[in-house]
Amino acid sequence: MNGGPISWKIRRQDNVSLSTSEAEFSAASQAGQEETYLRETLIDFGYSHTKATRLHEDNLACVTIARIRCAGNSLVTSTSDDTSCENSF
Repeated sequence: MNGGPISWKIRRQDNVSLSTSEAEFSAASQAGQEETYLRETLIDFGYSHTKATRLHEDNLACVTIARIRCAGNSLVTSTSDDTSCENSF
């Protein structure tokens, strides 16, 4: 809080990714889930946060996949369910 990080996690991923883009997408999805959990926990403690929380991602392919998949656009296809918006955050 006060502009600093309040959560940190490092671990191996549970799934096997076929590309770095899929691995980054999976990690970003897990980070989004953690952010939602922490936001709800802070609300339970009475801390109201109205601004959006930024999630930084440096892999352009991952950002593109997230934008296309979660917008409902079928331009990107994958044989893996790990990169679908429904199966991730």
